[in-house]
Amino acid sequence: VSAREDGTWLGDDSEPLEGFSWRGGSKRNTVGILLWSEPILTSLPSGEKVAVLLMDTQGTFDSKSTMRDCSTIFALSTLVSSVQIYNLPGGIIQEDHLQHLQVPKSSTLAKFLLTFTSELQLDSVLPLKEPCIDLQDAEDEKIYTHLGLFQIVPDQAKELSDLRRHILDSFETVSCFLMPDPGRNSKLDPVFIDNLKDLASSIFGAKNLKVKTINGQPMKARDLFTYFNTYMGIFNSNKIPSPTSIMK
Repeated sequence: VSAREDGTWLGDDSEPLEGFSWRGGSKRNTVGILLWSEPILTSLPSGEKVAVLLMDTQGTFDSKSTMRDCSTIFALSTLVSSVQIYNLPGGIIQEDHLQHLQVPKSSTLAKFLLTFTSELQLDSVLPLKEPCIDLQDAEDEKIYTHLGLFQIVPDQAKELSDLRRHILDSFETVSCFLMPDPGRNSKLDPVFIDNLKDLASSIFGAKNLKVKTINGQPMKARDLFTYFNTYMGIFNSNKIPSPTSIMK
């Protein structure tokens, strides 16, 4: 974010990557929700100063996470983010991927939102900002909008159209970005690097930065701790039921 003007944020090819710990393979590396310890201060085109916080979460809907774990991780990260990046391998959006995105409108989060807005006397925290669906290992090297699967058509089954309507009603916008395979060697593929730069610009560019709002008001840095405490208090109470399935 701070180096977007000179394009040096990727660093030298010979240097190891810095940032959140990660690794490939079947064993998960990240557990829970992590926030980068240093806020990145930058400016909007209006001159207004904003702080960008980077977040990483564990993968969801895996063999080690319960349904409640997945709902809690997804709900918390979505509620405090202005942009939620949802990584999908294989380069194709499938129907079950949309069901996962329905979590923000599931009974668990819907009841949570009602409880949260009531306790803090807010009008609403919906619609949430934006999920950016990152399709990994896509064969097409170009960026393109892959949102046809979100369309509601006349002959669609009610269950499928309701699913799409829930997603579109829950977020201000939904975007999609194709990312090619990063490469099999230690050196990143040049095509991947080019697309990565475009993706970063589409999210962190001064004109594209999205300020997090709650109840129509920009979130202040000092409010984040309060909201997190409130969120966790509600999640740890008996007011939120544990979901038994992704569609319930």
